[in-house]
Amino acid sequence: LARVPLLRRVRSPRLPTYAEAQASAVQHLPGFLSEDDLAAIHRLAARVRQRQGTAGNWSHTVERLHREGGRTVFVNHHLADELPGLYARMLRAAHDADRHLWGGTTA
Repeated sequence: LARVPLLRRVRSPRLPTYAEAQASAVQHLPGFLSEDDLAAIHRLAARVRQRQGTAGNWSHTVERLHREGGRTVFVNHHLADELPGLYARMLRAAHDADRHLWGGTTA
């Protein structure tokens, strides 16, 4: 396999195919995010977008632009600082799902 430079992988990550995604184990959490949670995430994304401007860590693949006409703002690394309660709930849910689906984490 040809090596793909790190920067290219970061800018254009290889997402799983539809078939791969459908075959993966998932944990559905109906109602996990409230309307208030969603509004807080959108406000956080707006703040991150404003701070980063056009030089930020955005996903702007041609496929996504054609499909949705937008860009993705990555807020993952901002959640712990800016939405600590939601971040803690998300981590608990991830650990619970990991325990349920695969018997727990190794880390």
